[in-house]
Amino acid sequence: MKIITLNLIFTIILANAFSQSKLSIAPENPEYTKFINEYSLGHKEMQSAPAPYKLNFGQYFKTKTGLSPKSFPTVYDMRISGPGGTSLLTSVKNQSGCGACWAFATCSSIESVWKVMGLGDNDLSENNMKNCSGFELGPCTWGHHFMSTAYLIRGSGVISEADDPWVPVSQDCDVDHTPDTYIPVSRYLPEDHDAFKETLINSGAIYNTFRSVSEGYEWINGHYTYCYQGGNTTTHAIAIVGWNDTITTACGNGAWICKNQYSTGFGEGGYFYISYQDTLVLKYNAIWPEREEFDPGLNIYQYDDIGGWPFVGYEDSIAYGLIKFEATNDQFITKVGTYTVSFGTYLEAEIYNNFDGTNLSGLLASSTVQYCDYPGYWQLDLDEALKINSGEAFFIKIKYNSPGCDYPMAIETHEEGYTDPHIETGKCWTKEEGGYWEVIGEGTTFVADLCIKAYAFDIMKIDLKVMLEGPFNGNEMNTGLTTSIPLAQPYSVFPWEYQGTETVSIVPGNIVDWVLIELRETTDGPSNALSNTAIFAQAAFLKNDGSIVGLDGTNGIEANLHTNENLYAVIYHRNHLPVMASSPLNKVLDIYTYDFSNNIDKAFGGANAQKHLGNGIFGMIGGDGVADGQITNMDKNDIWFLQQGQTGYKEGDYNMDSTVADPDINNMWSPNSGQGSQLPD
Repeated sequence: MKIITLNLIFTIILANAFSQSKLSIAPENPEYTKFINEYSLGHKEMQSAPAPYKLNFGQYFKTKTGLSPKSFPTVYDMRISGPGGTSLLTSVKNQSGCGACWAFATCSSIESVWKVMGLGDNDLSENNMKNCSGFELGPCTWGHHFMSTAYLIRGSGVISEADDPWVPVSQDCDVDHTPDTYIPVSRYLPEDHDAFKETLINSGAIYNTFRSVSEGYEWINGHYTYCYQGGNTTTHAIAIVGWNDTITTACGNGAWICKNQYSTGFGEGGYFYISYQDTLVLKYNAIWPEREEFDPGLNIYQYDDIGGWPFVGYEDSIAYGLIKFEATNDQFITKVGTYTVSFGTYLEAEIYNNFDGTNLSGLLASSTVQYCDYPGYWQLDLDEALKINSGEAFFIKIKYNSPGCDYPMAIETHEEGYTDPHIETGKCWTKEEGGYWEVIGEGTTFVADLCIKAYAFDIMKIDLKVMLEGPFNGNEMNTGLTTSIPLAQPYSVFPWEYQGTETVSIVPGNIVDWVLIELRETTDGPSNALSNTAIFAQAAFLKNDGSIVGLDGTNGIEANLHTNENLYAVIYHRNHLPVMASSPLNKVLDIYTYDFSNNIDKAFGGANAQKHLGNGIFGMIGGDGVADGQITNMDKNDIWFLQQGQTGYKEGDYNMDSTVADPDINNMWSPNSGQGSQLPD
């Protein structure tokens, strides 16, 4: 009897251990279903849909419970809230009967956000957004803010109005223009006055939807007002640009100031007021509060061109997504990105180099846990940039922890007449907490891609050449310090105070010494390449032929830089005067090069910055043992004199032969005394 009981218990334990809940899709938003039904019945005024799936704001309202109400001004009007009463909005536009109000509301919001940032007036292309959305819908049918985000986040836009001007009847996607700007995140707000007012003040205008019916509009006390209190769904998108608690509407006091896109002949010069008591206002909204200059070197690894919904999960607040990519070039991965669908989500990312279908191995990089307040698209910075080589596979695992939400992940999938994405095979997996990985995608029972992206830049390869006076001998440099060179870079101390951790287990062959490289960026010429323009620093090895190489002793410097023009190289050495290039790095076959040694004027300051060493070769000036940028008696008395007779890796060993002796003074310090750095600091 005991044996039977134990066997039964063991069987139950095994069954529980190897069972897994089924991945399922969240229920569709009933208001979205209403919208589709109304549109299918021929109601062509249906131009802006609600969110297809409901976002979860339970934690927001739970957190807010018991807190004192926030204080806001009675009126905030972005038309007059800029410096000196100027506008924080761009001009009113006209959608000309085309059902692309969602694109106009999106651009109005972004243009306002940028103006709040101090970037002036920008005119963005609604035409490009409607024609290049990537969805099966016709450009002038309908849309919503999730579609806007998909277009922006994948890097298709935004495009300027000048590059793709508004043509209501056009349908062809203009792909000949590269965006000037990348929109890296989106945020969706709760249906809450405080959240809206705070966002309007801090960030800018907010995309919003409501139900527009003619009988809801009314002039009251000289203001064009609107209120709807029915049970139907949204039809139109506008931008909320402020509020006025004193405005009277047919439904009560207080209203949101709204910017429409029916030209200035509508309402009050294109603006009107939606009542606080409207039953749909604030429900479906978005803002895109950040921007980045578009970098043509940015590579976005992604499968979800039109993703962000539906929402999926295991009917639990925790779920895991795993996605596989293959590097297209030698690159640094700096960030990953994904969607959250619930307020108060915690995201955590890890990148691995191997997955056997069951277990991950070879952890390459990770992010700290990211708390995400509002739902939307989020980016997570890796703790350290990850170098990946061309052709290598990498696997991104993201843990979604969304308290109170049973479907915490977003996917892209097929929906007839709406979305028709290419779904990958063998690239995406999901699992529940404590469960096992199950593959999804084409050819499986769950045909979908995960919405996880990686952000990478091609590695900037730099070849620099410089000579040091001290060890120079004929056409190259001696390597008399080889056995004394430290395994860790020596520039963490004053005056360099470099924070890098470059370390080797053995110093490679033909190495003269460590050097410290700095890159400064300016468009104003070398005299303005000051220390505060430095954007990169790295300790490296100097070879006997003058080439500066990485820790392997062979290859040049590899930099995780997103800029590649107007860079001036600075070379520091522990007992030679530093030098800076007199012109920017040269790009030759995708490698950035600079040779200080072939002309005295290659160093900023010319003959005052480096000297002729012989045989038409020029180099850095030796004798600066104090490393203060000047060769003075201090270098003789405070460094050389105190170290005289010592051997090894010493600052006073100016000729770098591993011995501090008279030749260091007679042949190096004495002829160079009085020389100083020419760095423009």
